[in-house]
Amino acid sequence: MRLDKFLVVARIVKRREDSKEICELGNVTVNGRIAKGSREIKVGDKIIVQLRTRLIGLEIVEIPTRTVRKGEASNLYRLLFAEDLTKESKCQ
Repeated sequence: MRLDKFLVVARIVKRREDSKEICELGNVTVNGRIAKGSREIKVGDKIIVQLRTRLIGLEIVEIPTRTVRKGEASNLYRLLFAEDLTKESKCQ
């Protein structure tokens, strides 16, 4: 599955267009390397996503073969960390 599609299916990002955009901007890394939206992902890959106000790290646990319900989306990955970037900018 493509990285940009996985981010939408796993409900990390709401829309596919947004997922493609953050990948194009270099805000997504897979296993420590900046990744394009077209990159094929696999189980065990570690992804770091920088959104506007959040930094999210996750490890892929399952690649879906069908549409996933909202309640099942979080079963696709293991959350490694989630940081709120707005708190850091207020402290400086």
